[in-house]
Amino acid sequence: MRYKVFPSDMYMTGSSQWDGAKVVDGKCYLLVLTSLKWGEAKQACEDIGGTLATVASDALISDISTAFNFFENGYWIGLNDIATEGTYVWTEDGSTASGISSLWGEDRPVTSPDNEFDCIYVDETNKFLDVQCGVVSTYYLCVEPNSSTTKCPDPTITTEASANGTTPPAATTLASATTTTTMFYSRKALQERLTQQRFSNAV
Repeated sequence: MRYKVFPSDMYMTGSSQWDGAKVVDGKCYLLVLTSLKWGEAKQACEDIGGTLATVASDALISDISTAFNFFENGYWIGLNDIATEGTYVWTEDGSTASGISSLWGEDRPVTSPDNEFDCIYVDETNKFLDVQCGVVSTYYLCVEPNSSTTKCPDPTITTEASANGTTPPAATTLASATTTTTMFYSRKALQERLTQQRFSNAV
């Protein structure tokens, strides 16, 4: 068992590699809090039957941040111009991106000829940054292809608040063994858990 401090109530991921996934705007997304390079993240999504996500609007980016209670760091998406400089495509369906000019961060994208800033992630301000695919490591966002939601454990999780009015985080950590379980605790809950364990051991 591994413990992580997370700014919310306890949340658990278990045997399914899509545990923690949520339906946002009719599609099944999984935010993975494991830092990988872009190519590695792309492969990791594909290995579990997904793909790096298409997030082509401010509204969707905001909805994803809210659904996962995630407002820090950044995460890879499927946008890139690896094949042709300046032509940005989505890995999800191979389509050319359009209508994304307002989503770029300051002084982005890099437009100098033959630059290597070909892969895009959403930063902590919910803006696109183009960076070097094989240099930067960060979290990543997978999506189930073809607008399917069969991999989402609970399709209603983004529309039903928990009893205390808060939504548990749905980020997950993928492990090589599918039986690995990761528990997410708030700082207070973690302290209480460890106190209980010490008391049990003393008895």
